[in-house]
This record gives sequence, C-alpha cells and structure tokens, in this order.
Amino acid sequence: MEQQEKITAIYCRTAQADPAAIEAQRETLLRYAAERGFGNIEIYEDDGYSGRDTTRPAFARINALIACGRVARVLAVDIARLGRNAAEVLPWARTARDMGAEVITLDMGPSTLPERFAAWLAGPTGGPFIFQEYNAHFTVIRVAKNADFDYLYSQRNYGEVGLERGEKFEFADLLQARRQGLRRAV
Repeated sequence: MEQQEKITAIYCRTAQADPAAIEAQRETLLRYAAERGFGNIEIYEDDGYSGRDTTRPAFARINALIACGRVARVLAVDIARLGRNAAEVLPWARTARDMGAEVITLDMGPSTLPERFAAWLAGPTGGPFIFQEYNAHFTVIRVAKNADFDYLYSQRNYGEVGLERGEKFEFADLLQARRQGLRRAV
C-alpha cells in the first residue's frame, strides 16, 4: 500500500459568517505555505463558528486527521482562530504536536507559545506560566497531578480592575484535547 504524504491543513475561522474574512485568511495562509514550500495543502473553514465551540465541523475533521497521523502541520493566521481561550488551545497544540502535527500561527511563528507551554509543563514545579494574547492576560498554575485536572488558569481582559485580589481560576487538563475529539487512532 502506498503511503500518502502528510497534509498541510490550512484552518480559517470566523465567529460571524464573513466570506471576505475567510478569503483573506485563506490567501494569507496559502501565500505563507507557498513561501515555505509546504505541499499537499488542504483547506478547512469554519465560517460563522465561535472559537469556544470545540465541535466545529472543519476543526473536527482536522482533529480526526491528526489522530490518524495524516497531518504534518496546521496553519492558522492567529491562535484565536484555533480557539478563543489560549489556555485551552495550548494543551490541544501540545497533543497535536505529540501526534506529529506542528501547529503554526502567523502571530507566533512555529509553535512558539505551545512549545513554551510544553517546556513549562514538563519542567520542575515552579512559578506560574503567564502570557498575553490580544486583549487578555492569562495566568496558568500547575497543580499536583490528580484525576480531575493538571492545571488551573485565569483569564483577565485588559481594562478589568480588581481581579488581582480575587482572581478566579478555572480547571483545565491535558486530556481535554482528547475529549474535544483529538484521539489517537488505533
């Protein structure tokens, strides 16, 4: 049986249906892929789907292909196209990378933030992982390994006041990506 070349999955998404925005993302990513010699390109578009919706049809198809080992890389114009909460996208990107698919967003280059997150998560227990994305500030704190979650995160939008004292953290885990449909095929 002939082995297929892994694909470069171009992913475009808008929350509100906007064909012009999708086209602009597509053209930008096609140009980026051509400049780097990425081949076997397939385009996946979720026009009019919230980044908070983890069951987006095109995103689910990419996840299935990643799980089958058919994706070399996923390209998106920015991390927000992959999901609206970077603290949840990072574990997904790490899982995708572990399955052989590099995640590249043009706002961060090849895997910059996911790689920093993975190094922090694998490193010695220490301080929080703090990063900014657009108009939000994220703080991630690792917790002792347990069955329910691997880390806590908080998101604070710029302009919000008073959250430093009573900052609320949400639970997240590395298995979340698998629950969102990114499962290794057996």
